[in-house]
Formats: sequence, C-alpha cells, structure tokens
Amino acid sequence: MSNTFSIVISPYGSIRMIYRDDMRELLGQGVSKTQRAGYVEPSPEVPGNWDIDLSLSGGPKTFGFQTRQEALDLEISWLENQLRT
Repeated sequence: MSNTFSIVISPYGSIRMIYRDDMRELLGQGVSKTQRAGYVEPSPEVPGNWDIDLSLSGGPKTFGFQTRQEALDLEISWLENQLRT
C-alpha cells in the first residue's frame, strides 16, 4: 500500500477520503459516515481470478485480475482519481 493518500475538503468543511486503517483517528474528530465505494470479489466465471465493481461510485465493472491485490490496487487508483476531479 502506498504511503500517500488524498483528502478532499469541501468549502463547507466536509471531508472525503478513501478509508485506511491508519487514518481511523480522523473518524473520531466529528460526525462521520463511512460508505462502500465498490466491491472486489472472487470471479464467479474464472476460479482464482478477481473482479471489481465500482458501479456504486459511478464507475466500471472490470474483470479478470489474477490476484486480489492487483484488483484492490486498481480499485484504489480509480477512486483516488475520482476524488481529485
């Protein structure tokens, strides 16, 4: 996992970020809401492969990753790009 991360603060003071355990302390600093942004699941089509579903965040469904970590890395990369736009 990368040591860099993105935090977006709106003009109204709300904060958006991708949850990381090492950032947990921020959740106790006020009212917080955590919601799922996507799914990384074992592929029902190809045993041993992993699929990503980012439709909860308006993103694509992507299939056929050989490792779970590869799928998680792409999921996080896509979500971080969305935070910056």
